[in-house]
Amino acid sequence: MLSKTIPITCTASHFVEIQKMHAIHGNLRSRTSEHFSKLRSLILKHGFSFPIYLWFDGTEYYTLDGHGRDYTCQQLVEEGYLFQHKDGEINSKLPSVLIDAKHKKKAKEKLLAVNSSFGTITEEEHYSFIFEPDYELNLEIQ
Repeated sequence: MLSKTIPITCTASHFVEIQKMHAIHGNLRSRTSEHFSKLRSLILKHGFSFPIYLWFDGTEYYTLDGHGRDYTCQQLVEEGYLFQHKDGEINSKLPSVLIDAKHKKKAKEKLLAVNSSFGTITEEEHYSFIFEPDYELNLEIQ
């Protein structure tokens, strides 16, 4: 693997050039530079592990889920990083899943749906998940 490559560590139905992805979310969620820095560290540590959910309107690709990842990866590409796919190909395409929506209004409704949380994780459940015997997680971000 080249020194400026990030492995793709997931499987997806499509691969779309990162430059062709457009934000549809506006100011729905705010992030700080610290958030993006942590996300960058996780992508560099684990590779690109989760596909971007996109809506294609027939001309453009709009991000429904994965805004932080596509923004962070655009920054990485500007720094000279590329993505290494499982077949060995190296480029700036990200794994993507296309979400059907008849028009932008429906796409935005689906954006809200995918970002909705219909449950909570208690401290006890969180601790139990992280420290499951023989499967303790190392969550250190550098």
